[in-house]
Amino acid sequence: MSKRITKSYPLEFKQSSAKLAAESEQPISEIAEALGVNRSCYYEWRNSRCSLRRKEDEILSGKIKMIFNHGRKTYGTRRIKKRLAKEELIASRRRIGKLMLILLA
Repeated sequence: MSKRITKSYPLEFKQSSAKLAAESEQPISEIAEALGVNRSCYYEWRNSRCSLRRKEDEILSGKIKMIFNHGRKTYGTRRIKKRLAKEELIASRRRIGKLMLILLA
């Protein structure tokens, strides 16, 4: 049984490429080739709905980034978790750490 390998692109890239494809008069296949993605991936992304978890991650990412920058980029997952708890947002340290890795990459 082989694993399916997929590329993961940032949300901004997907949104901008979808907007480009929608506004362009060129065929989707040419745009997808220029962007380095499969045509089927474009249609899959276009037809998919954003999950609740992804929406929560986007909100958390914004808060984490704000707290991290406000703390002069010295706050770790423990401090960020405490600050989020004060704002009544609950997230595990592990989830915060994963989102920080994505933000700081």
